[in-house]
Amino acid sequence: MLPDGRVLVVGGTDATLTTLTSCELFSGGTWSAAGNLTAALTNHTLVLLPDGRALAAGATAAIYTPVTGASGSWAATGVPPISGTAATVLASGQVLALSGSGSAVFHAAAPAWQGAGVMPAGHSRQSAHLLPNGRVLLAGGTPDNMPGRKSSEFTGATWVAAGEHAVERTDCPTVQLADGRVLIAGSTWTPWTSCEVYDPTGRIWSPTGAMVAVQRGARLTLLADGRVLASGGFVTNGSNQISSVATCSLYNPINGTWSATGSMRTARNDHSATLLADGRVLVVAGQTTVLDLSTVQGSCEVYDPQTGTWSYTGSLATFRFAHTATLLASGRVLVTGGKAGSTVWSSCELFQPASGEWSPTGSLVSARSNHAATLLPSGRVLVSGGELAGLTQTALCEDYDPYGGTWTAAPAMAAARKSHSAILMPDGGVLIAGGTTNSVWYLTSSERYSMPSDGTRRSTVSGLVMSADSVAITGGGFVIAATASGGGGMTSNANIPCAAWRRSGDGRVWWLQPIGGFSPTTATHQLPSDAVGDGWLTVHTSGIASLGTRLNIPLPSVTISASAARIREDATATITVTASRPSAFPIRIVLGTSGTAGGEDYTLAATSLTIAPGTTSATTQVVGIFDTIDEGDETVVVGLTTVTGGTIVGSAVTVTLANYQTPGFTLSRSSGLLTSEAGAGSDSFTLRLSSQPTETVTVQLASTDSTEGVITAGSTLVFTGADWAVARTVEITGVDDAIADGDMAYAVVGSSSSDDSGYNGKAIPTVSLVNDDDDTAGITIAAPVGFITEGGGSATVGVSLASQPTSNVTLAIASGTPAQGTASPSTLSFTTTNWNIPQTVTVTGADGDGADNPTAGTNFSLTTTVTAGPAEYPTSITASRTLTCFPSNAAPTIAAVAAQTVAEDSTGTTVTLGGIGAGGGTESQTLTVTATSSDPAILP
Repeated sequence: MLPDGRVLVVGGTDATLTTLTSCELFSGGTWSAAGNLTAALTNHTLVLLPDGRALAAGATAAIYTPVTGASGSWAATGVPPISGTAATVLASGQVLALSGSGSAVFHAAAPAWQGAGVMPAGHSRQSAHLLPNGRVLLAGGTPDNMPGRKSSEFTGATWVAAGEHAVERTDCPTVQLADGRVLIAGSTWTPWTSCEVYDPTGRIWSPTGAMVAVQRGARLTLLADGRVLASGGFVTNGSNQISSVATCSLYNPINGTWSATGSMRTARNDHSATLLADGRVLVVAGQTTVLDLSTVQGSCEVYDPQTGTWSYTGSLATFRFAHTATLLASGRVLVTGGKAGSTVWSSCELFQPASGEWSPTGSLVSARSNHAATLLPSGRVLVSGGELAGLTQTALCEDYDPYGGTWTAAPAMAAARKSHSAILMPDGGVLIAGGTTNSVWYLTSSERYSMPSDGTRRSTVSGLVMSADSVAITGGGFVIAATASGGGGMTSNANIPCAAWRRSGDGRVWWLQPIGGFSPTTATHQLPSDAVGDGWLTVHTSGIASLGTRLNIPLPSVTISASAARIREDATATITVTASRPSAFPIRIVLGTSGTAGGEDYTLAATSLTIAPGTTSATTQVVGIFDTIDEGDETVVVGLTTVTGGTIVGSAVTVTLANYQTPGFTLSRSSGLLTSEAGAGSDSFTLRLSSQPTETVTVQLASTDSTEGVITAGSTLVFTGADWAVARTVEITGVDDAIADGDMAYAVVGSSSSDDSGYNGKAIPTVSLVNDDDDTAGITIAAPVGFITEGGGSATVGVSLASQPTSNVTLAIASGTPAQGTASPSTLSFTTTNWNIPQTVTVTGADGDGADNPTAGTNFSLTTTVTAGPAEYPTSITASRTLTCFPSNAAPTIAAVAAQTVAEDSTGTTVTLGGIGAGGGTESQTLTVTATSSDPAILP
């Protein structure tokens, strides 16, 4: 399908198997003849080219040029490998042809030059920088507006004057920083070391830190970590003698300062410096003595930003200066042309970083020096202009194929020029500006080099959303409907959107890895871990690139965190530095400390950390140091002092060292505490923490014997970091029992729980107590009820225990004088529940001696003895009571008492009991009766 919607059918065979040259067009339901092929084709493929033409490739190849409303025409082109070829359009716009026997790359479109306008001032030996706003800045070099203070900007259509330098900066080097600004280093006159930075937004130059040493004409290289390396250059002494230097220095764009780094092994000027894909810097050739063409070098060195040191690597086969060095998509470095003395070179060499060796590659069609080399989106290299042998400037251009290692002539510029600038534009074209010739020292003309394409099929980018490691692209035209196929059903140009990002600083191109699927309006791609800086993203569909959209890929941001905001004096907190995304290069961090804590209070295990390539974090530790000083809480502030290879976000964390000696408890008393059974007597002690906890501490206390004593206040204590030193009272009260168990020892024990590991599960010291016993083991014999007489009169006696036994107790009951009275039963048994309930013993009188007892009676004893029982009731316990046995004829009597009335709530009425005694004697007793109820009481 052609861009205008018509369908082109090409070649094939007819019914007789004759190979055809005829072609036809289908449109609006009808067929019409198209131009015939230059040679018959079958089993071929048909590819729609970016410029709208069609390529038929098989045993031969031809290009079809459509004409609106007409049949169009065919023209022969290069022959692909063999019949049966499959072909597809690459993202670069080239056509890759494949067959069973080989492959070939076909360049279908012819580039062309066109004028790009006249600059407000001529420039030579200047640098060009594609700014974030899409403009191009020309700076440095030698402008014709001496003393060299002006710069120019290309808006895309016209040239305008840009900001002026504060001092003359003729032939001073420039480099574009990762944030899109431009640094110019050094000045023409003293102070030689002054520098400025260009702000694209305000279009002005501002001063920044001065270089640490004079390096006029140094080479500036943007490193992968965002710093700038200035290598070599020259100095002028008091006698106006010029000498090359090996001096090197580093510029930090974050704080605008320079610092020294390792010097090159060889002093050199007019060398090239190229950032390799692995982050090192390759310095190639140059001169060891300025203006002495006999000192041209072939030696090369490599700088390692991680160590700040230089080492020699393989040397060029051909010594040279005024050459170019271009980093290819493969990671190799292409060095082209240059000169040594009056000899101008056409030879070219390739550097392989992995081996450090150089190898020859195809030579230029025209030997040249002071030319420009530009890496194209296709991976090819465009060499433009320069100076030929005999000091003749040229407009000739050449194109290098990195796959075949060959050069082919490219369209020539309109004007011959050397020492000009060349830069790739967002649309894939190349802008050439300024330069010099023998007749015009400072050219004001500019030209653009571009590849033709069908702009109607160009995809568009309307938005970019970047996450930590990917970019989401929105736009249109990411899927192209127009396709073609060969007779064998071989699909031609793919319509998958490919995304490329080109860094503005050095022109390096990354093809981004797609993530997931895509739609006509969306696609997501992975950001390479080694891509960083300001640049331009293009989306390629069917070999047609979108216009570039600015995309700044920042260095990974680095944050710092602590595993704990508060730790004990003898504890450890882990400090973690984290990068927002993995980097292909080490991220180096220098930590600084501050705060109220001193060096005697803690150590920082490491003050320098490295986040290794492919990872996102590194750790160190704040280790507290225990002391016995009550100095209060102290703080350690750990901050990101410098970060190389990343940017600082959230620069510090604070770790508090909680003051304490040892996690534990302070008690006012831990022994000698006394409780008692009598009156529930109590005692107390106080408890507090011995150090400040980092988290809340809860203490649970309990009695080891709740039958002797219980905690009546303070069984649960809660301490915080604020009130840990406030003592809490714990009260223990004795428990009264009826057991004669003596003074019993018991204790208060407990432990704490907390998220502070020093206090979690920590036991308190045991607090010893004694509960004073108010019980005594013994036997109680109550007074008798009734009268014991010789004639067999009996009385009852109640017997019980004085305290509760812990097990059964058996008593033996016996009369001390059986002739006077006998007791029954002879044994009693008490349990732990009926110990205090009197059991009845009946004592019966006897006349065992045959003689009458005296009137007052004869005394004898009733004895009880423990015969079995627990430890508190040994068999040594006994009790007795004196009883009296009266004679039968002299038993006590009580005379009748007349009825009495006792007034309610009166103070009492005295009643005389007369006639008490043997034989009606006169002994009397009185009894006072008091009524306490409203019922009349009649006392017998």
